[in-house]
Formats: sequence, structure tokens, C-alpha cells
Amino acid sequence: MKDYRPPSITSAPASTDQDRHRRMVNYGTAMSIRAVCILAVFALPGWWRIIPAFAAVLLPYVAVIGANMPRPTTRTSTPHDPRDLASGRKIDD
Repeated sequence: MKDYRPPSITSAPASTDQDRHRRMVNYGTAMSIRAVCILAVFALPGWWRIIPAFAAVLLPYVAVIGANMPRPTTRTSTPHDPRDLASGRKIDD
């Protein structure tokens, strides 16, 4: 139990609501780009239509994969052993 250190509040991950909001914004942005691609299919002449058509087909897959990525977790510092805190020993970081 020598290496046990409780998590620091400063290294806590973002809340579930913040994570959900981030995912919704990313997905909404990708679907907005897809809508523009679909409109571009009707606006562009000739073989240029292939590019936005391909993007409109591929973007939903990319958006779902991106929305389902786990939120990033980072640790800014290593937590401390509660026995060190209780005993009053100095903790070196």
C-alpha cells in the first residue's frame, strides 16, 4: 500500500454533462458539414459531384466513431498516501 495515493480534485475528469455536450457539438458539426455536402451534390456540375457525395456517405461513420470516443483523462499530479497526511509527515512532490 506504499504507492496508494487518492485522486486529486484537480485531476478529476470532466463531468458527464460536459462530456455529453462535447460529443453533441462534435456530432452536430459533422452532420452540418454533411448537409452542406448533400447540397453541393446538387450544385456542382459533372464529376465534381463525386467528392461531396463521397463525403456525405463517409461523414456519418466518422461522426459516430468520434462521438463514441472515450473522454480524455489526464493526471496532472500523483496523489498522496493518506497515512502521510494523517501522520503530519512532509510530502515531497
